[in-house]
Amino acid sequence: NNEIFITQENRIPVSFQWNFPEELVRSVNLEIAGDRQFSRVILRKTFTGTTTAREELAPGVYYWRLSAINEESGKTEFSETRKINVVFNSPVRLVSPERGGKILHTGLQRNVNFSWSENELAASYTLDVAADNDFNNIIHSVGTPLRRITVEGLEPGTYFWRVKSHINTGGQDIVKKSDFASFNIESAAVYNPLRIVRPVDG
Repeated sequence: NNEIFITQENRIPVSFQWNFPEELVRSVNLEIAGDRQFSRVILRKTFTGTTTAREELAPGVYYWRLSAINEESGKTEFSETRKINVVFNSPVRLVSPERGGKILHTGLQRNVNFSWSENELAASYTLDVAADNDFNNIIHSVGTPLRRITVEGLEPGTYFWRVKSHINTGGQDIVKKSDFASFNIESAAVYNPLRIVRPVDG
């Protein structure tokens, strides 16, 4: 097993669960180490009357197992060893349009350029543009492997945007959302070019 936990914090709570024959075992020892040989044990705790534990782990690779004394034989028995991978996920930072920015559009120009910082774990991104900050009314959604994209045809008004990072690691497909930002599109005044009236062209 190689279960992967992705976090944007310095530590993440990880839940452990097990079962055991109560007639043979009184207590269980949970061991977490930085190597498969358990020469670098990071945590060792004893649990009685419970089959769950919750421990906070920093980003890194861990191995965990259980041990218990068999009441019949008096010998210490060990479970299989399992692997945990806690990965730090650097969140995407929205770059453009800037938060609360104003975009002026003429009658002919209705493009908006979006860009954001890289997520090193992401295989691709999805840009969502919505009319509300809950993203219940998504007006435009497009997937891309790039960190910039141009959206056409947005009418004047207030919009909210975010970027979802699509992470595929260890056979798991994980989606992480960025914070959102708003921007406003306004129509710029369009002036007619200078026009000669008189005298008429002869």
